Amino acid sequence: LYLWFAASYGNCEEPAGGSGCADVAVGNCGFRTDHNVSLFSSPDLATWTNEGVAFQAAGALPANSVLFAPKTVFNRKTGEWVLWFNYIVGSFDHSYYGVASAHSPKGPFKLKVAQVQTLRYADNGDQNIFVDKDGAGYLIYTTLSLGHRMSIERLTPDFYGTEGSSGSSGVIGDTFVEAPSMFRRGDLYYVVFGTCCCYCGSGTE
Repeated sequence: LYLWFAASYGNCEEPAGGSGCADVAVGNCGFRTDHNVSLFSSPDLATWTNEGVAFQAAGALPANSVLFAPKTVFNRKTGEWVLWFNYIVGSFDHSYYGVASAHSPKGPFKLKVAQVQTLRYADNGDQNIFVDKDGAGYLIYTTLSLGHRMSIERLTPDFYGTEGSSGSSGVIGDTFVEAPSMFRRGDLYYVVFGTCCCYCGSGTE
């Protein structure tokens, strides 16, 4: 069974043009304060079932928060499903990562960390989670203050935070990138990413 955790943006219409950020402002489409995380399941990646809201942001996050980019993995050491997400409060000048967990992929996920404080770099951009064959978890994320470059940090055993500088790759790759994702094939690790364009359709590099 395939599981897709997605940000629920509600019924709104994106602005015209190649980028969903043509009209960035809290309250506009893509930046509303009523976003939640919904779960969809599929046996074949073609037919999908809406399993409902897995994480309710309202009441869990500060007022004027905009949630986006949820990523969920299973921690086999703790038996929990762990959800990381981005959110801003009022503007991108106040950008954070939050962490929630549940004992079922359907939730309800409960907030565990309101603002992750363990990262080596500040000004958090997009993020993703990777779990290796040995069960160790890693966060790949972009740091806006260093030119939208990527960094990888090993997660703590509970997946609620990172090891910071002691488990960091340092900054890697190109500048001005977003939406990083990491995977392993054989003994090689790969990172894919896109040029910054704010949820547009250009695809990964």
